Parts: sequence; structure tokens; C-alpha cells
Amino acid sequence: MLTLRRFDEAGRRAYFDEVRPRIVVLRVHTAGANIVWGVPLWAAEEVAAFLLGAAALLKAGLPLAPRAWRRRLCTGVTVAGRELRFGSEEPSASAAASLLEVCRTIDSLAGGSLRDLLRLPSGEPYVRVRTGDTHVEIAAY
Repeated sequence: MLTLRRFDEAGRRAYFDEVRPRIVVLRVHTAGANIVWGVPLWAAEEVAAFLLGAAALLKAGLPLAPRAWRRRLCTGVTVAGRELRFGSEEPSASAAASLLEVCRTIDSLAGGSLRDLLRLPSGEPYVRVRTGDTHVEIAAY
């Protein structure tokens, strides 16, 4: 949706914040080395949005899968002595309700529900770790 803005300082700042390419920067400072690495924010957002969208579609479509597939997908995986289950082996809803849920999920994803997934104010770190003389920071600028 196109919205008009005032051409005052706040309006210009908001406009440039939206159109400016954002970079995720990894900084590692130690006593012996300074490492700085950057990647466009959209690349990290696309990967995260794809993985979260695929997980949402799998969850919504699992009741529609054949029984053998559900049994295979819902078999518990043991991690650190605990069994993790990905869903129920038995379908929990009717096929029509499951199909409607898949359509709602696709509509939500197509509508941009995962847009700006990693958006923080410029310079605000996602991760900041300080230990002794080592400093690690991941932030978007």
C-alpha cells in the first residue's frame, strides 16, 4: 500500500530506512584478530522465511498425508534421552478442514506474514557476547 509522507526530517528518515539496503554484520574482535563479515539482510530473511514457511506447511498438511507417511514422519526422534514427536500419527481433523488450513497457511505466507522477520532498529544487535578480550556481535545496519 502506497502512503504519502511529509517531506520533513522524520518523513525523509522513514523513507530512507525503508529503501536503504540493510546488511547483517558479524564482528569478532580478539587480542590477535579483528574480523568483520557482512551479508545482505534480505538473504538471511529469505532463508529463515523459507524454513519457517516450510515448517508451517508441513504442520498444516500433515493430516492430509497418507497413513504410512504420517507414521514415518511422526515417529519420535530421541535427542538427549527425550523423545521428540512431530505430530500425531492419526489425522486430527477432516480432510476438508485440513485442506482449508493448508490454504490459509499458503495465503498467509503469500501475503507476506514473514516479511521483515529479522527487522530490528539499525545497529541493535541480534547477538552480543563478551568474554575476556573477545567480543562477538551480530547486528544489522
